[in-house]
Amino acid sequence: MGGFAIPDFLKTYRRNKQYLFLGLRLTRDTERMVMTDMISAAGVPFGYALIAEPTAKERRFCQNKGTEVLYFSPH
Repeated sequence: MGGFAIPDFLKTYRRNKQYLFLGLRLTRDTERMVMTDMISAAGVPFGYALIAEPTAKERRFCQNKGTEVLYFSPH
């Protein structure tokens, strides 16, 4: 397995930061894995996810990771 990794310079830079994920669907393992790696050692809350009509799985994942979901309707 493998293929995705956060570069070393970003691992030191990400400490105590917050992130805003715009439109990133978190329904696939790959996206969730990279997001989890990015927010490691980040500030609290880790960040925010702006997701159009998030699924229950996306809301649950974000809640478990300490990321607040900002809902919006594209219509």
